[in-house]
Amino acid sequence: MRTAATCRLGRQLLSDVDGQIVRLAGHRDSGDPVDMMPHPGLRRISELDPSRDYEEIYRLHATIEFPWDIARALEMALYRTYCVPSIGSLLHETQEFEQRAQKRYDDTSLLLGEALKFGLNSERGRAAVRRINQIHSRFSISNEDMLYVLSVFVVVPLRWLDRFGWRAVTETERRATYTYYREFGLRLGIRDIPETREELFAFCDAYESEHFAHTPANARVGTATRELFVGWFWFAPAPLVRMGVHALLDPPVLAAFGFPPAPHPVVRALETALRTRARLVSLLPARRRPSYAQDSWTVRSYPRGYEIGELGPDGSRRPGASERRVRRARGKGTPMGQ
Repeated sequence: MRTAATCRLGRQLLSDVDGQIVRLAGHRDSGDPVDMMPHPGLRRISELDPSRDYEEIYRLHATIEFPWDIARALEMALYRTYCVPSIGSLLHETQEFEQRAQKRYDDTSLLLGEALKFGLNSERGRAAVRRINQIHSRFSISNEDMLYVLSVFVVVPLRWLDRFGWRAVTETERRATYTYYREFGLRLGIRDIPETREELFAFCDAYESEHFAHTPANARVGTATRELFVGWFWFAPAPLVRMGVHALLDPPVLAAFGFPPAPHPVVRALETALRTRARLVSLLPARRRPSYAQDSWTVRSYPRGYEIGELGPDGSRRPGASERRVRRARGKGTPMGQ
């Protein structure tokens, strides 16, 4: 199993290198990101209208310009949501993350990836949205929790890129990111989505401040997810990987999961490593090939491919799972029932 995982990681790294090879020449002539050459993806973004072309802009942003950063930031974004007791308790009661963390990670990545790769209005994009709604319709989920989860898809990646991105994110990309997820949220039946990006950021921060709390359920789901990350790096000492995960988490998340903070030298070293990576990436040739979730070495559950309808829980109870939160056919309270 480890040999196969190593081979997949090697192929992914080779693909990333090949995806970067366009030309070896490149320089920055000004502080404007659009002036950095050669970057055809960024130039294409600058030609588009974020109110109309938000899908194309976000696709270029997430799969050409910042694929590694967006993948890591979305992992951290979803991880944060488990700090809300109503979300953490639901995930604990279903036992999905504690018993099948890799599959749950893969299913979420692939469903989001289907919409991104093929478009929200494509046949596969609509099927992915429909499948997400089917999954969530079995549970009682408040509109506020759904809105919070939606908000972190915008807030966390943009803040990550402000800290660790290889270039500045343009206003066009910021507007397109907000509009893309707003449209995604509307298709999920989420109500009262803030009208501006700034309001969405404020909602996210306020929701975390009000709702983050430590519970045994949060801790169990947080630990199961952390151990998933540890398993990806089987070649490194597990305590070191755990410390690295903790170094990426801010104090409210650490407190909600009951994790000890990483030593300050480790935090500083990790941040330095991420900023060094950003500087090195800025010197590489422009990426040529998009990188989607379907291509990621961290997605491992479907080596022979998948059908959208098989993604997500199959509806059967996991050993130890509780039915307390399961919705019946006409259950109320979820914005996503169909």
